[in-house]
Amino acid sequence: MKPAPASPAPGIAVAKVAVTGAATGAASGALAALLQQMQRRSDFPAASAAIVAINRVASSEDGDATTLASAILKDYALTKRILRLVNSVPYGQFAGQRVSTISRAIVILGVDTIRSMTVSLLLFDQIRDRARAESLAIEFLRASLAALIARALCPIAIRGNAEEAYLCGLFHSLGRIIACCYFHDEAQSIRHLREREHLDEDQAAARVLGVSYEALGMAVAQGWGFPDSIVHSLQRLVPGRDPSPGHPLDGLRALSSFSATVAELIESTLPAERSAAIERLCRRYRDYLTLTPKQVDGATEAAIDGLFDLAAIFNLDIARSPLGEPLRQARRTAAAPPASPPFAVPAEPEPDAALVHDEPLRAEPINDCDALLTAGIQELSNALLDDGPLADILRIGAETVFRALTVRRVILCLRDGRTQRMVGRLAFGDDPAQPPGRFQFPLPAENAADAPLFNLILAQDIDVLVANAADAKIRERLPDWYRAHFDAPSFLVMPMRLRQSSVAMLYADVAAAGALQIAPKTFALLRTLRNQLVLAIKQQR
Repeated sequence: MKPAPASPAPGIAVAKVAVTGAATGAASGALAALLQQMQRRSDFPAASAAIVAINRVASSEDGDATTLASAILKDYALTKRILRLVNSVPYGQFAGQRVSTISRAIVILGVDTIRSMTVSLLLFDQIRDRARAESLAIEFLRASLAALIARALCPIAIRGNAEEAYLCGLFHSLGRIIACCYFHDEAQSIRHLREREHLDEDQAAARVLGVSYEALGMAVAQGWGFPDSIVHSLQRLVPGRDPSPGHPLDGLRALSSFSATVAELIESTLPAERSAAIERLCRRYRDYLTLTPKQVDGATEAAIDGLFDLAAIFNLDIARSPLGEPLRQARRTAAAPPASPPFAVPAEPEPDAALVHDEPLRAEPINDCDALLTAGIQELSNALLDDGPLADILRIGAETVFRALTVRRVILCLRDGRTQRMVGRLAFGDDPAQPPGRFQFPLPAENAADAPLFNLILAQDIDVLVANAADAKIRERLPDWYRAHFDAPSFLVMPMRLRQSSVAMLYADVAAAGALQIAPKTFALLRTLRNQLVLAIKQQR
């Protein structure tokens, strides 16, 4: 294949192809052309933008749970699917109760876990709604198995970050997945060339695409903003050919290569031969990883169980994939057989049998304002009982309001005792140009007839829904700073008072006048939620 040159496109820049050790000379030109062809596909830039945004948050020095939650919440469908995944069997055991907000999920599982979960979902999106979804689903299952093995082995092999190891394992075969997605015919040619001439995968890919799968995967991962530790791990380590560990990131690279090889052995070897193959593999990697066959067997069993759970969540029928029989054989005979119908092997496959099903992911929560508020109130109660940090509790409350009311923006303000000002501390919404700190005004509130609107609301301690901020009587009370930076056509203000003093304020707005309408029952739930936030502030004082 000789890709035609193309003009640069937004997203993964051509400059990103200069991956050290991955592509040089003519290969760099071929790689640049491949990336530019991918950019012209309507779905690739969208997926890339989402992954880049998540990685930018995770890698920034000031990135925190609020920023990560806000980035995820911008994608409504992604938010719902992450919450379904969080409440599934593999993760639900950590929560102990149903999780209804991304903020609570981050508190329970951590930023790294939610990040790897988000990236997995975004990668899975690449196989949906495609004519060749079945072959891509098989590649996703293979990559996920390697990732789960890497996560399970990480604590004993390199004592590193297990979620980073998971991403390294997931992306170890990224180049092949990308080729299956965007260069399917070429990927088929590579497979046939390997079989016909007994070439390794990267040799065959270089012959067909002009660049190896390894270099393609590294360039895409680098363009998506993954850290050097993950990009470096995409280089397959070959014991005996590569020197002993000298690079500080070689631990993850070795673990990624080892885990991918174990996943391949599960699929390609008979159970009677697998133990000896694993033992030989441990000996080959002993200069990089200190692992015993028993440790690998335990990690593999946990990974296989995790893959069956993951497949059920994604509605992938493992039984109909090439992995189905080897995975069942690799499970210990003492393990209980899965009871769920998708894993049963039919005596004769139905003519229309498919590995990828069209149904949405399971256990989808009800998308209803009052239901979301009720769930959020319960989640706040759980957080209060856990005596968690105030920042986590406030974030759960603000996110609940943001999702339930489907507003443009939510800002939670706290009183600054030093400056005697009400200051925006956290925000949710698609408005990165307006940091929450711009929403601030002096206290104490004035109760004079000409007091600014927000001061008047706090002084009277009333909840106010402004349906039309363009009304002359409302407009004249809006302060200059608000009209300059926010100026919403309709908004809600809910003060929070403690011991006759305003301590916080919840603000939410929409983009159109009259678009924010709240039923009496919903308002009652909002007040209950607000009261829980006041209780949290009181407990922390």
